[in-house]
Amino acid sequence: MATQTSEDDGRYEIVEPAFARQLSMDVFDALPPSHPMVALVEFDVTAALARIEALRAEGTRVSLFSFVVRSIAVAIAEHPDMNQIRHRSGLVRFEDVDVNVPVEVQTPDGKFPREIVLRRAHTRSAAELYAEIEAARRQHDRTGDVRHEDGWPRLLTRTLRFVPRPLRVSMMRQFMRNAFLVKRRTGTTLVTSVGKFASISGFAFTFSTGPRATAFAVGGVVDKPWLRDGKTEIELVGSAHRDAAPAEGTYPLVLISHGWPGNRFLMSHLGENLASKGYVVAAIDHNESTYRTFQVSDNYFATFGSTLVNRSLDQLFVLDQIAGMSSDSGSFLNGLVDTGNTGLIGYSMGGYGAVITAGGGVSDGALALPFGAPHGLLALHKSGSDSHAALPDPRIKTIVAFGPWGRNWGMWDAQGLAGVQVPALFIAGSMDEVSGYETGVRAIWTETTGVDRALLTFDSAGHNAGAPMPVPAEALADGVMGADHYLDPVWDTVRMNNIAQHFITAWLDTELKNDADKAAYLELVPVSNQGVWATNDDGSLKPEHSYWKGFDKGYARGLRLEWLKAGE
Repeated sequence: MATQTSEDDGRYEIVEPAFARQLSMDVFDALPPSHPMVALVEFDVTAALARIEALRAEGTRVSLFSFVVRSIAVAIAEHPDMNQIRHRSGLVRFEDVDVNVPVEVQTPDGKFPREIVLRRAHTRSAAELYAEIEAARRQHDRTGDVRHEDGWPRLLTRTLRFVPRPLRVSMMRQFMRNAFLVKRRTGTTLVTSVGKFASISGFAFTFSTGPRATAFAVGGVVDKPWLRDGKTEIELVGSAHRDAAPAEGTYPLVLISHGWPGNRFLMSHLGENLASKGYVVAAIDHNESTYRTFQVSDNYFATFGSTLVNRSLDQLFVLDQIAGMSSDSGSFLNGLVDTGNTGLIGYSMGGYGAVITAGGGVSDGALALPFGAPHGLLALHKSGSDSHAALPDPRIKTIVAFGPWGRNWGMWDAQGLAGVQVPALFIAGSMDEVSGYETGVRAIWTETTGVDRALLTFDSAGHNAGAPMPVPAEALADGVMGADHYLDPVWDTVRMNNIAQHFITAWLDTELKNDADKAAYLELVPVSNQGVWATNDDGSLKPEHSYWKGFDKGYARGLRLEWLKAGE
């Protein structure tokens, strides 16, 4: 219909809905009066997802949705009052749980959900239900019907086109008064899913159950923030705004890779800070290495072996995915990301992965470590191997490694570290009890002789120097363990975070944005305590002024920033 204009409402257009949509609207008008009770229930699906992945690895096709459908059907069968349908002025309680699920298909009117009914769903496996849903989808591609059950609604739809709307609504009301017809045609309960029709992580409520006792809408799966114990859920408050429109332009990419264990939230303070300064930041959840997944195996160190092999591969996989999204016209990242100009930040095992990704191949001794990867899988990253030689990606222009783990265990030798191909900033505490300092991070810095590199040291700090977010309040509660995962015995965490953000910004702006002005924040006297504050009465700097740029007088304390050039 043509666009119209009114003084009060401005320009508008009255849209005639497709007839299939009109019928849906008629159904809602025909629903009998009800008193719905709405509930939101959250479940931990970590074990379920792990089991589904194991089944898929064995060749069994199954999905989380089919698992949820079966779980709902079993629960209803155990509580038969939830399997009732209104019948005229009474109720009918059915034994069979027949679940109505939507299958989204392409129709002449656009994408539209077609219904199928999974009969006696409580007696069948999730794999059987999945197979039936997929068979219906394939049948629609071949014949236009999702199943034989779909024939009568399509015939009814064609017929109802010629029936006046008030009469259509009256006919639907009569249908809904008959519990047996409702069960035969539409099942005894409804299960839909927001994930079937949109890529979102939220939840939804079904509009109405109609004459049925129950209806369910399955929301998205969200990996929530957890403490180091993998059991205590935490609340994080950031400064970013969800769904904010990005600034116009194309920006360098920064990947953030957490430790073992960790999660994508561990350095969220750094990610938000960099995003506010003109970077697209992607923080990775490394499977088998998060707080919730690294303990799944009965063998505690099994997931550590996975981390040794997969950490670098994960980093490059995410880079490829972001590149694909940036070139996808339908993606929110379309045209926003310059993946050819990428920086990689890693903490602990994330730092280990960053060194591998940058070209540092592991030693022969690393392959023989008792907690290493099984079956010789770590040979993929062996220094001098063809597989490792092919690993470094030219899109990654620099790395930042907080407390990279491995040199103190012989994961690298000098020959392997000489293979690092991009400028590197290393950040460490001089008392790092996990990765080591003199024989650990500092040794890595010394032996990456092929590139310019810097080492920022927090004197007397431990392994948590600069990287982890401030300790969550939940970690300080009585009986909760793991606060030391975030705290340092000497330094304030927020102070270290701010200092790390300062230097990483200067480093990335220099390496990824070619901002020559930021070099002044990096070309400093090596020991902060030796910097001289010298100003004239008007505040201008005297020639002998050597205090660290960006620090107020008296606040550049306990830090060292040392440089080595390629070949040194």
